[in-house]
Amino acid sequence: MATTGTATTSSRGRRNSTGNTKKGKGAKKPYPKPETSLYQHTTNRILEALKKGTTPWVKPWVAFSPFNGATHNRYSGINVFNLLDAAEEKEFKNPRWMTWKQIGGLGGKVKADQTKKYTWVYKAGQYDAKQKDEHGKVLTDGNGNDLTQQKSYLKGYQVYNVEQTEGLPAELYLLPEPRNTDTRLEDIEAFIKGVGVRVKETSGDKAYFSKGLQGFSKSKRKVKPSITLPAFENFNDASEFYATIFHEQAHWTGTEPQLNRDCYSKYHDDDKERAKEELVAELTASYLCAYFGIKAHAQDTSYIASWVQLLEDSEKAIFEAARQAQTAADYLLEQAGLDIKGKYQEEPTESEETA
Repeated sequence: MATTGTATTSSRGRRNSTGNTKKGKGAKKPYPKPETSLYQHTTNRILEALKKGTTPWVKPWVAFSPFNGATHNRYSGINVFNLLDAAEEKEFKNPRWMTWKQIGGLGGKVKADQTKKYTWVYKAGQYDAKQKDEHGKVLTDGNGNDLTQQKSYLKGYQVYNVEQTEGLPAELYLLPEPRNTDTRLEDIEAFIKGVGVRVKETSGDKAYFSKGLQGFSKSKRKVKPSITLPAFENFNDASEFYATIFHEQAHWTGTEPQLNRDCYSKYHDDDKERAKEELVAELTASYLCAYFGIKAHAQDTSYIASWVQLLEDSEKAIFEAARQAQTAADYLLEQAGLDIKGKYQEEPTESEETA
């Protein structure tokens, strides 16, 4: 999911060794867009991994949430996977990423042999487009005003991992400490309690979410939502245990009156919608694992063939699943009382676009 390309020079000037620019007539843009669409490029990378039988959002190591080294905001949605994929491919262990402009602003520079080895991140938005008929004529209302409709767009930006730089403040090169996952982790236990969905550990070997009942039969007895899974001691380590809970908590967010996801409501009636819901749950769990600094674990690889079909049917399917998963992760964190404002923002903003 990472993208590399050839960096030349900017239409607004040429970069010198410090990342500043010099005026240059007729200079080319520094970073060409991928030959395929931005959506299709990322989709192709994920499809490549899925067809090999692997889930690209699960890494064989602890994947800390990638964040912007200048703003300290965490990347979100599909950008999480783009950056984790790039980190694995290029063997980066530092979770900090920055634009060329941000690096220069903090007194650093991209190493000479790394200038062409950037990674794409994406920013989604919407705009009002004029409605046109089949002949290209703009449609108007009864008062002669142009009719418009909202359309979405995806814009790409280039970032570098701080391991590709030099001259930045020393603290930006420090690596996060790995967590001891031999025992239960207090902060995650507090998170689970804060979410409020009951977790039942049993001697069985199944993990599942039960949405409960609002009332049944003559008793009108309520059964609260719950998560059932094997006891902590039956997992290889705490990360595997918590990743399982995160996956089931994600399903809970799909219920009403939580986020009321369409793919959850159709889970038992439509195989395609079930595959969508399982993909959202997998991605949500991986977000939360990265958030808490523990290793992610795939919960059910039996859906890989269905996910391949989803992505082959639509280049935007993984982006929509990632968006819904981010919404679910944010909902759970907020439900637990964690302040996530500013942590999950699409980065960089347009003002930070590389020159």
